[in-house]
Amino acid sequence: ARLTNVAAAIAQSAGNDVVVPVEMNNPSPKIKQKGNQEVEVVQPIGPQGRLFYCGSTGSGKNINHSILGIFLANAFFPEIVGGPPNTGREEGGEEKVDAILLTPETLGDANVDDILVFHMHQYCGVDVLAFPGRQLHINHPTNGFNAYGRYTPPSDNVFVIGPHEEGPHSIQLPYAMMKWWVLVKGLGSNGENDLPTMEKFFIPAARPKNTGKHFLLYVNSHYVAHREMAAFTLSQLKPMHAMGSCQGNIQAVPEMSGTSRAPRCQPYPEELRPDSVIVPGDSNRESNYFNRVTFQDFRFMLLFEDYNLPGYITDRIVDGFMSGTVPIYYGTEQVFDVFNPKAFIYYDINNPQEALDRIQFLEENPNAYQEMLNEPILADGERTIEKYFSFDDSIGNGMLKRRVRKKFGFPI
Repeated sequence: ARLTNVAAAIAQSAGNDVVVPVEMNNPSPKIKQKGNQEVEVVQPIGPQGRLFYCGSTGSGKNINHSILGIFLANAFFPEIVGGPPNTGREEGGEEKVDAILLTPETLGDANVDDILVFHMHQYCGVDVLAFPGRQLHINHPTNGFNAYGRYTPPSDNVFVIGPHEEGPHSIQLPYAMMKWWVLVKGLGSNGENDLPTMEKFFIPAARPKNTGKHFLLYVNSHYVAHREMAAFTLSQLKPMHAMGSCQGNIQAVPEMSGTSRAPRCQPYPEELRPDSVIVPGDSNRESNYFNRVTFQDFRFMLLFEDYNLPGYITDRIVDGFMSGTVPIYYGTEQVFDVFNPKAFIYYDINNPQEALDRIQFLEENPNAYQEMLNEPILADGERTIEKYFSFDDSIGNGMLKRRVRKKFGFPI
């Protein structure tokens, strides 16, 4: 059956919550009520609020990051005006309104009803704290704000969504889910959600499958010691394909740069590369670096996080599942709350033998491998969808959307 509303039958614990509207020119707040009891004060949002964003003047990757933030804001706050820039016209000729790039000039036009989205690695030409409206910071904007753990907002109008602990101004949501939402919206047409992308994650029978042609793919270019060691170790089981600079060359430790960004790996010189490492002849970042068509030829993908931190789950594991491979993953064990532990291999860098034995067993027992490949991707079906993937009302009853709106003081 085609997916319609994955969690439509789940009862809403907050189903009796209502918002009593007030005139928008009335400075008094909206009052949220449960039955006859007033339980929360919610500040009003003007009806003409606009969406501002940072960073689309940078590289192509920065532009993509900015689009991610706009997609999130459009999902959570549909009443705020402004979509992805340069998206043309909707079907029927209705012109779309682009979100506004934050500049010194546009900052002067912003007001308290507006919202700013600010993504990690983005450049803003102005001090974002001067923005008068609410701000949604995504992951950890590199502006001197704390990146992980307990979040201390630099201003009362700033909220963050990402790996931080849940708090009054923070919503813990791993980056992997946000990138999944970009796929859902980016592959959809006319602003609709892309149903096949949703089904691949939500319906076990629709989980992508690889061709089984090759053993293992390793795609990375930045050096992390535990990841390179795992790549070297796994390449001893069977030959490993490597795209990018990293090839499990554990003898070549690059010089640390003194910045927070990992240095580039040093690949094997071609004449010294062992037979256990295969570099495809057409391997290059532009054509293959994140090409799921190429990825689907592999039974496994090595997908390690740089760090093991609470809430830190990047889109690496999403790429693995969407490519039809079995991810070999290392990172926070919080991943088990999102993804089914029977659907992938968790590689404990402090005790790797269990993972190595499991991989060897699956290679020697194709039926057992197929059983893993047929496992549901998500840890707990509709509960997982509600908690991590319900970006709009058509998915998991919009529970994540409601959570974000409540935090921001929007009616739910």
